[in-house]
Amino acid sequence: MVMDLYSLGQTSPALGLPMWIVYLAGPAGFALTAFRLIQQMTQTFEELKAIQ
Repeated sequence: MVMDLYSLGQTSPALGLPMWIVYLAGPAGFALTAFRLIQQMTQTFEELKAIQ
């Protein structure tokens, strides 16, 4: 979807931002959340190993 908007060149009415930037917020947020979740899980597993 983001690539489709990129190729169309559509901009947002209020700010004039390219729409692909606006729609990229969803996947970017998901990727950052997934990265943080993996980071937190790794830290938790390392702490559990240290206890044993």
